[in-house]
Amino acid sequence: MLSPVFSLSRRLLLALGLGLVVAGGLALAPAFSGQDRSDARAATGYASVTVDTAPLGASLYGPTGERLRAMMQAEMKRRFRITGDATQPRLVVRITEIVIPANFGLDNQSGGAALQTTDRMDGETLVVAPDGKVLQRFPVTVTAPSSTALGENGVEADFRRLGDLVRSFASWSARYAGSR
Repeated sequence: MLSPVFSLSRRLLLALGLGLVVAGGLALAPAFSGQDRSDARAATGYASVTVDTAPLGASLYGPTGERLRAMMQAEMKRRFRITGDATQPRLVVRITEIVIPANFGLDNQSGGAALQTTDRMDGETLVVAPDGKVLQRFPVTVTAPSSTALGENGVEADFRRLGDLVRSFASWSARYAGSR
């Protein structure tokens, strides 16, 4: 039979251990919750945000380039505090490559051959001082499965896929440049 002192110290040790596990779990919960925490750091103020799609050249035909610029501009303004104060640094988003391959309809359920395709956007987010000097450079590459618009074709489906890339790019930019 165990003595009452040993039993009490074992219970105390077990209670302390359990308390540490619960406290550690609560502390780590936001990191593993799947929530986008980038907005918490978006309080960093910037004078303005500019989106540069010139590196894409002629690969953006029609209104796609302007629509990309507008989508990225709106998403970056949503994620960062834009002050208009010319004494603060500004953000420059430079998009260098976009790959949105044809969506051939992935159908792995039927056992048929499936072509795995991935959408991708490459670029960088720059923090630029009022005098034009680049203070920080954050390369960003984001990908998404092209099947996000499965069964849909046409320009609007491609813009929806592009919007997924834009939101992901802006989110990563906020993670990098949101806490300078």
